[in-house]
Formats: sequence, structure tokens, C-alpha cells
Amino acid sequence: MMSRKSLWFGLALATVIGMLVFASVDAKPKKKKRTERVSGPPTLSLAADPATVRACNDEAARVQLIATARSPEGRPLRYKWTTNGGKLNGQGSNTSWDLAGAQAGVYQAVVEVDDGRGLCVAFSSVAVVVTECPPTRPQIVCPTVNVSCPDTATENAPVTFTATLSGGSANNTPSYN
Repeated sequence: MMSRKSLWFGLALATVIGMLVFASVDAKPKKKKRTERVSGPPTLSLAADPATVRACNDEAARVQLIATARSPEGRPLRYKWTTNGGKLNGQGSNTSWDLAGAQAGVYQAVVEVDDGRGLCVAFSSVAVVVTECPPTRPQIVCPTVNVSCPDTATENAPVTFTATLSGGSANNTPSYN
């Protein structure tokens, strides 16, 4: 059995420990919460000039891609370009796209812009149409025509003229009038 003194001492000790714990928890200075401003994504628009090209072997098929972007905080921006055909030349907001030799169809260019912190990203895409090349026509070479006739003729008698062809394209079919 516990005496009153030891019970009182135990309660007093428990109270002191409780105050110390309470005091130590309460004694910590409160940290001020920093309010961090979160900005929105960059604004972005994308254009292609021209929007239609012919990608024939002997013709240039270059498209200028122009990305107009702005960070709400004025931060420098990073550009990442991708396409589903052709070859990109250049970096940054303006790049050229070479579609030489591409098959007829619709091709897509995509640009992704971020503010360098990885928090805010904007992206845009543009389509460019590659049209069919006109069919190539075989080059037609005309033949050389030689006409011969007799040196002399008799009055009211028929005269025969002879025409001969040489050279020219193989599939030429001559007609005579």
C-alpha cells in the first residue's frame, strides 16, 4: 500500500512531467507558412508556312514552323519539337521542317514548351499536307523525216514520193497525210 506522501509525490512528479511535455510542445516557435505562387502554363500558338507542299524529288519541300510562346512570369522557355515524318532543322521557337521525298498525306508537327521548372507545360500541333507529284511524262523525241522523189516526171503520169523516218522515241506512231 502506498503512503499519502508517496502518492502526493507521484502526482506532483506526473504533473511536473506533464507541464514539461506541455511546455516543450508549446514552446516550439511556429513556422510561418510560405505562400508559394503557382503560375499557369505558358501561352502558345503554332503556325506552319506553307501549310501545303509538294514533295517531289526535284522540288524543295520546306515548311517554316513558328511557335509564339510567353511565360506568365517572363521565365525563359524551352522548346521540344517532334514530327511524324520528314526532318526538323533548328531549335527554339522557329525551326524548319524538310518534307522532301515524303509520300502524299497529312503530317503533324508538335511543339512542347516548358518554363524550365517542369511545373507548367503547354503544347500545340499543326498539320501540313503533302500533295501528290504530277506524273512524269516520258520525253518524246520526234523522228527525222526524209522525203525523196524522182528527179524527172512525165506529164499526167503519177509521181511517187517516199518518206522515211529515223530516230525518235520508240513508241511514236507516225501518220501520213
